[in-house]
Amino acid sequence: MKKKYLVGSILVVLSMLVSTQLVFMKTAKSDPTIHYGDAEVGEFWITELDVSAALEEVNYIGVAHARASDDWVCWDEGTGNVTAEWEVNITSEQNPEYVVSYVFGVFNVDADNKCIGSDEFNMTCSAQTGYSSGGTLQVSIEFSPEEMEQGSVTLVCLLDTTVCINDTEEAKNFMSVSQDRCVIGVDFEWPQSEPPFSGYRDEANEEMPGMWFWLPSWESRFSSENQMMDEQTVLIGGFGEEYTGSSQVNPQWDIGDISVDYTEFHNPIIDITADADHVDWYRNNANVARGLVKVDYDIDTWPNILPVPRPIFMNWVLKQSSGGQPYLVGCGSFIWFRVTEYNILGEGTVTRLVRVNAPGTGPIYMSFAKIRVICFDLLALGQAYMELDLSNDIYVNIVGTQSDTFAESESWNWNGYCANQNISTTYENGIVKGNIASLLQTDDNMVYTYAGDRGETTIEMFCEQ
Repeated sequence: MKKKYLVGSILVVLSMLVSTQLVFMKTAKSDPTIHYGDAEVGEFWITELDVSAALEEVNYIGVAHARASDDWVCWDEGTGNVTAEWEVNITSEQNPEYVVSYVFGVFNVDADNKCIGSDEFNMTCSAQTGYSSGGTLQVSIEFSPEEMEQGSVTLVCLLDTTVCINDTEEAKNFMSVSQDRCVIGVDFEWPQSEPPFSGYRDEANEEMPGMWFWLPSWESRFSSENQMMDEQTVLIGGFGEEYTGSSQVNPQWDIGDISVDYTEFHNPIIDITADADHVDWYRNNANVARGLVKVDYDIDTWPNILPVPRPIFMNWVLKQSSGGQPYLVGCGSFIWFRVTEYNILGEGTVTRLVRVNAPGTGPIYMSFAKIRVICFDLLALGQAYMELDLSNDIYVNIVGTQSDTFAESESWNWNGYCANQNISTTYENGIVKGNIASLLQTDDNMVYTYAGDRGETTIEMFCEQ
């Protein structure tokens, strides 16, 4: 790999002001400057939200936060640490029992997105008890001489905070989950020139994109793909229904079936059966073809080591062959494989909208699909990864011009740069406000945010009947 360097401004992280309402102060995203020492990738914390307006017995719930920060380091000996700060601060002393988990994983983009380390902190906070503690999560990394010969490495870090209220009759097992993602550039010698950090970020977005990129209508919200990847946030309440589209308007492309066997957590077995269905995708007036991709999943077993409900994420990436060079087409996420017991069985279908650059009509060949399973667990961050070569099996035939209104019917709404689903929201001065009162009326429910603690649009949750 060619080296990638940066002249960038210093990353400034503003402190956050929190109250019984969850408030996110804006943190401008800027490129980091190269430095020696640890790569610092963010922070984890929880706040408490007053929910007495909706619940009789529960006064407060814990709300999860994770804020990720890009970094760029020089490890001239090939070794270094990746660190993240955490804090647990509970002051109300009117809280139920909380089960809190902070975890982050480090992925090497230049080694097929392999997870090369993870760390986590877990604790149970007793009911009606104050807490004030903090610390550092750390992953130590050592690169091989062969890796150092490449000059540089691109890493992606995923941060996850989960807090679940426990042992309550109301809002039983209500869970708040916050995730964020950042990029680390690692050089093995100090740069002699000053190219941009964007090379690291571009490679990470190409090979291991965020799970929520390219949601419907993103083009009308962002001036470019780069802005979308830098500024997009996500707020999801509960689970809702997946968009299946209209087969009369736009048939679905069935990638195939995924079966996951987690009998051994550190060595999950994934079986993927690719289908060879040909579908016609319609081209809109912007010469971009859009179509629906469907994947069926089945989880056979799950290890008996999970103490609290947790979400499990799968995501896939499609690429299109153009002149022998693959480029990104789109990605999708399988979300809410809901773990509410120590063992689970689950199956279902996930459908996502995908767009393809289509200057004209005719077949568009898909080169391959990457499918990754990620779960944040007490013992480790597990990952399973498969790559399918679909070039000889599937193509998409662009057939004329079609109205793109079907894409707007997916159950996503936009406020500023925030895509939100299944939750009542308002928007003012760059803050998306989500009312979680209705979510608390159902057991085993949850609220989820992605990158909600930084950027041009941030997220606040409140509880009003």
